[in-house]
Amino acid sequence: MDLQNLAALEQAIEPYRRAGFVVTSQSEGAITLTGPPEKFSYLLFFFTLVLFWPVAVIYLISFNNRKARTVCVRMTSQGSVEETGYTLDVMASEGSRGWWFLLIAISIPVLLALALWLRFYLW
Repeated sequence: MDLQNLAALEQAIEPYRRAGFVVTSQSEGAITLTGPPEKFSYLLFFFTLVLFWPVAVIYLISFNNRKARTVCVRMTSQGSVEETGYTLDVMASEGSRGWWFLLIAISIPVLLALALWLRFYLW
């Protein structure tokens, strides 16, 4: 591989390195990076465990079932750089999903408590 292609690959992976990705393998025309490890939110887990334990179990199962997040940056036969897998765009779109889970985890127990309160105090 010539130095120009290597420089293009190194330039393409620089945003991934800044985002916390680590190079796991490198070949002549491709570089594979693994995403930053996700942190388990103990605060969210214990909060949902106290309020509504099935949500905490779902969070625990979903966290443990997440697959390794890798991205492959390679040179195509036309000489352009191609990114496949867990790209920065996918990473940005997944960032907002955690807030939805938190909103659901809080709203379910609140709605259940409100329904119980209405049931016993208004009847």
